[in-house]
Amino acid sequence: MSRKIVNIEKLVELFSDAGWTKYKVYHWTKREENPLPHRKNGKCLEFDLEQVYNWWDGLPSSNFDCS
Repeated sequence: MSRKIVNIEKLVELFSDAGWTKYKVYHWTKREENPLPHRKNGKCLEFDLEQVYNWWDGLPSSNFDCS
């Protein structure tokens, strides 16, 4: 099975129905505790969709900061 790697624009597009924005994604990558999994490629952020889904599924629903 091949991995699906996307940049921030594609990630926001895929999750736009959930209200994800570039601002929120950048904020979540910098969280001190349990940051959104990503890799830097130069100045670009790249995301493995499987890791993003696992991260999302593991979040406690009552302690999530959407700002």
